[in-house]
Amino acid sequence: MPRDLQTVQGATLEKARDATEQEHALSIREAFRLYRPAIGWSFLFSLGVIMAGFDPQLVGTLIAIPQFQQSFGVQLEDGSYAVQAQWQSAFNLGVPVGQVVGSIGAGYPLERFGRRWTLAICCVITCIAVALQTSSQNKPQILVAELVNGVVLGAYPVIAPTYISEVTPVVLRGIGAAFINLSFVIGQLVASGILAGTQSRLDRWSYDIPFACQWIFPLAILIALPFCPESPWWLVRRGEMAKAERALKRLTISEVDTSRLLANIQLTTELEMEEVKTS
Repeated sequence: MPRDLQTVQGATLEKARDATEQEHALSIREAFRLYRPAIGWSFLFSLGVIMAGFDPQLVGTLIAIPQFQQSFGVQLEDGSYAVQAQWQSAFNLGVPVGQVVGSIGAGYPLERFGRRWTLAICCVITCIAVALQTSSQNKPQILVAELVNGVVLGAYPVIAPTYISEVTPVVLRGIGAAFINLSFVIGQLVASGILAGTQSRLDRWSYDIPFACQWIFPLAILIALPFCPESPWWLVRRGEMAKAERALKRLTISEVDTSRLLANIQLTTELEMEEVKTS
């Protein structure tokens, strides 16, 4: 092996070792200070998980709202309305069935198109699904909307932890994982609060407003996403080192030596590729 190449590899190894030691020595307080931008962008990705908690809570409660029952249910002998049992089951199963497909299928676009583009595509699909929900005139349309939305709602909890684990240091990853679970609960609480405020309305806005509120999350993500840095790990796997270093600089404050972080990512990626080849 040429001496120059050995020198470069040795320098990369030394930088990678230094980066690993420094990262494991970080306190939570220091990590929050040094990785403030990464934490902010991680929260943006977590908005998708909030949606994953919002919609199932919404649909499960809507079937008990009088105006929804009158619009999509059948009249009973006493003059009241109720959604038929088979349609209640269909509405409640629409999202979980879609989520199975979305969670299994999210891996390919994440590696093919990157974390940002995959999230953007999911947000566009969510906007379409919400449009179907708010314009629904019959039960099959709601069911189709739930199935479509369910696919991307299954992808969001895969996209968010993938990105968060790649842009935050080790000491913050446990907190990030806990916040993913908290995001589900936040979505459920927000949905319950909106439903409590609209359920007494005597028009179709009693259920259209909760449906339409789902637009807030994907639109907020789509507005901010062009400014969000891509995962440096994904960029390194594609051989785009310059872009990866620029992403690292945007994910940390100026005190952080991004060349060491990049060296660590490069070395880890090379080791993973070698292991794949020899397995």
